[in-house]
Amino acid sequence: HVNEKFFLIPGVCTAILLGWGSAANANAIGCGDTVDLGGGNLVMESDLDCADTTLTVIGPGTFDMNGHTLNATCGVSNVDVVGLLVDGQEAEVRNGAVVSDDCSVCVRVAGSGRHMIEGMVAGGCFDNGFQLDSDDNTVKNSSAVGNDYGFHLKGGRSTVDDSHATNNESYGFYLSRSGTENTVSDSIAIGNIDDGFHVLGIGHTLQGNTATDNGYRGFYVDGTGLTIQKNRSLDNGGYDLADDNTGCDDNKWSGNVFGTSDQGCVQ
Repeated sequence: HVNEKFFLIPGVCTAILLGWGSAANANAIGCGDTVDLGGGNLVMESDLDCADTTLTVIGPGTFDMNGHTLNATCGVSNVDVVGLLVDGQEAEVRNGAVVSDDCSVCVRVAGSGRHMIEGMVAGGCFDNGFQLDSDDNTVKNSSAVGNDYGFHLKGGRSTVDDSHATNNESYGFYLSRSGTENTVSDSIAIGNIDDGFHVLGIGHTLQGNTATDNGYRGFYVDGTGLTIQKNRSLDNGGYDLADDNTGCDDNKWSGNVFGTSDQGCVQ
């Protein structure tokens, strides 16, 4: 049975995990720490209040927030500070919340990708709740509430599933032009000020999602090679479904339930 290790950088505290699944003392986690999980499992035991610092976890390994909250105060002039930075590769971050009223990003998923974010809440950040910069990540059963953008996918081949974007100031789910082949499935956008789902880029799939009571459009796309199927979009301020390409280009719309659309190929 091989011992697993993780390290805290900077600082003088180095914690040793004796076997996969063992938990470190929560006192080992401090604001501004960089936690190298080293393949181990770190469990929070209390909430954490941090000002003007970023808590960083580096995969592989698991960071279980155990139902606790990271309350982050970043300062509006310090846009490089985020609440929680997930770095390295194959980190699993689960079961917690990152909330702020002035951080640019609540949870930033970076590094080499292949991270798993599950059962998380991101709220109150003035830019993005969840920002996925790297590729091949998965977000499941998570919620973005009261940010500017709820979920912002900048990389490629990531999946957001069974997640909620509610009362965000701009888009609920934003797939930017830099990303390709991302998937959003079985997720809900409700009460966002602008679009529920705002989709740019190439080769994305939206399936089984719901958009209701958003201030502008339910689903808006301006990309190519997109698949939008079996979604439900009703009672939005603008079109429930909209495609900026004349004749929908090579985008595939099928099996959607909606009230209004901007052209006949959107169905």
